[in-house]
Parts: sequence; structure tokens; C-alpha cells
Amino acid sequence: MSTRIIIIITFLCIMLSDAIDYMFVSMQLSLDATYITAALKIISFILLLVLSYRLNWQASMPPRVIVFFRLMIAWNVITIVRGAFAAEDYWDWKYLILNTSFSLLIPFAVVIGLLFNRTRSLFELITTKIFLFGFIIIPLTLNIDTDRELFARGIVMSVSFFILLSPYFAFKWRLLTFIVALTSIYLAFDFRTNIIRIVVATAIISLYYVRKYIATGFLKFISFTCLATPLLFLLLGVTNQYNIFHPVDDIDRYEYSYDNGSEKNIAVDTRTFLYQEVFASMRTNNSFFAGEGGTGSYKTEYFEESVSQGKGRPGAEVGFLNILLYSGIIGVIMYAVMLFSAAYFAINYSNNFLCKMLALFLAFRWILFFIEDFTGYDINYYFIWVAAGLCYSKKFRAMTDEDLGRYFNFKLPLW
Repeated sequence: MSTRIIIIITFLCIMLSDAIDYMFVSMQLSLDATYITAALKIISFILLLVLSYRLNWQASMPPRVIVFFRLMIAWNVITIVRGAFAAEDYWDWKYLILNTSFSLLIPFAVVIGLLFNRTRSLFELITTKIFLFGFIIIPLTLNIDTDRELFARGIVMSVSFFILLSPYFAFKWRLLTFIVALTSIYLAFDFRTNIIRIVVATAIISLYYVRKYIATGFLKFISFTCLATPLLFLLLGVTNQYNIFHPVDDIDRYEYSYDNGSEKNIAVDTRTFLYQEVFASMRTNNSFFAGEGGTGSYKTEYFEESVSQGKGRPGAEVGFLNILLYSGIIGVIMYAVMLFSAAYFAINYSNNFLCKMLALFLAFRWILFFIEDFTGYDINYYFIWVAAGLCYSKKFRAMTDEDLGRYFNFKLPLW
């Protein structure tokens, strides 16, 4: 099997897993899809390992980053092992094996970006096939899916990443990418992080058209601001000085209704109580430094009816809280170092503006990490690590904008 086919299969398995999981959990269809999604994730992960051991991807990665990447993977494996020792029943083992383990090992997707010369087939497939024929799923979204998020979450969640690539596309594929993005917003207007990702990605590519006037120092400043902002608001929040998640006073004006009669409000605060409950639980267990392992859970009153008696809730809807809960401050720091080291190399040592845009994308994802971006072996995290891999790749950073124009011209041969 060729490397290009393996790369495509790793993605397709994740996309199908996301779509099936959404259909059978959020849409509450009767069939239990646990074993189907588990099998797809296992296939995808095994193929990522095959790529990792078959090809010399380390040659493209800065030596210091290789060391830290291995340390992060080692710590994540330790976190999984700690979870295994702490597992008490079937539900602990199920969550550890089918959820936490995969989410802690998704960083292996970095090899997809590092092997960029074999990844163009994946980019072409998504842009010209999945984005185009994904519209077929919309009738199902409208007729069965009350939240109308199947299209946005299960099929085209990667669209914000492809917006960053779009300046190098032919016009028709650039236009399709933005039509997909706007459609995903229209169908699921309360999927707030999707809207944020798309808006920010669009703002980032606007810099492409004035790139000659943008200094490297300006990009460094934006990256540093992205690093510091969530930490500042976290400090203000825990000291009760300011709550960034607090809803606006006139919250009712943000209510809207879908055609099917369901009502939503995009200004509702759905995060403050999660931070309060996770922090309170971890404070009781003195587990902030190293976390509670892969089966870590937190005591909750809000979701008390949905958890087993005497058990906590295994994970929240915020990526930062999940990493903190499972692998502690150590895990959070390692994640931050990987994101911002990729941004550092992309801003300072690249010959093309795409790498710089990807750097800003990764820096922004640190902010979103404190809002949602809850950890999972899914399309969302897959492309975060693909973007990091592109930024780490010395050969990709050496390409010029003209080279990238050829790379993303899907009609032309790659080399």
C-alpha cells in the first residue's frame, strides 16, 4: 500500500468515526456504534504508527523538537498507564481505551504534515471531493438532525484549515471552500467555535494580500498575545476579578429560532461552571501538577443525573480542562510548547507566507483550547497536528509562495 493511500485512509477513518459518532450519540439513533467507531480509530492510529516507523520523518523535524515530542508522547503514555492502574470498573476501562488513549496519541498525526510531499493527495481529495459531495448529507441534517451540526461536525470540520490554504488554490476551489464554510455556519449557527475558527482563519488569510507590508515582529507580537491572553483571563477568573465567559446583560437579543421550531442562544455561558467544577474537584484531590491519569474524572452537580452513583464525570467540553484533568500542568505545558515551537519555526524560518499563517492559526488554537477544542481523536485535532507538522518541516518552510501555488494546483504533477 502506498504512503499516499495510507495517509488518505488515516483521515477517512477519522472522518467516518466523527460522522457516525455524531449520528448515533447526538442524533440519538438506536444502533450502538461504539465498536464501529472504535475499529475506525484503531485502523487510523495503526496506520499513523506505520507511517511513523516506516519513513524517516525525523529528518524534517528540528532536533530539539524531536526530543520534546518524544517526551510528550512518553508522558501521555504514562498518563494512559496511570489510568489503567486507577480503573475500577467496565466504564473506566471503556473510557480509557476508546476515548482518553486515542486523544492522547493523536499527536502522531504530526507525521502527516512532515510528509507533506505525500500529503497533497489528501488535500486534493478533501478540497475537490469531500467538500463538493459533502452537500449530499445536508438533507439528512435538515430532516433528522435537530441540532443541524452533522455537516459541520462530521464532514467539513476541517474547513477552517483549508481556508488558510485557499489563497494558493485555483479560484473555483477557493470559492467552494468559502461556500462550504458559510454553509456550515448557516446550518449550525450555535456551533460557536466553528464560527470563531472560520472567522479567524478568514482574518488570517486577509494578511496574505498585504504580506509585503507585514513585519516578522508583528507576527511574533500576535503569537505572544495569543499565548498570554488565555492565561491572563484564567488568572482574572480564578481570582474573581473578571469572567470572560459571563453572558452579556441583554442576553435575550441573541436568541434565534430554526425553521424546525428549536430555539438557541449564542450568548449563553456554558463554560464557567465547568471550570468551577473541575478546579474544585482537582483541588480536593491535589492533582493539578500531574493530573489524575487517563481515567480521571471530576465531581459534578450540573451533570449529576448522567453519571453513575459515586463516580465523577470523565472529561469536560474544554480541551484545557481535559488535559489538565488527565495529565496535569505538565501535560498542558507540553501541549503549549509543541504549538508555539511550531509557530516559532514557521514565523522565523520560512520562505512562504502560508507557514506564517499556519503559525497564527496554531497560536490562536491555544486561545480556543481554553474555550472548547475538547480533546479527541477527531478531524479537529488531526489538522492541528498536520498544521504543526507542516510548520516543523524544513523542506516545506523552504518552499516559496510560487512553489506552493504549484503544489496546490491539483491539475499539475507534484514534482
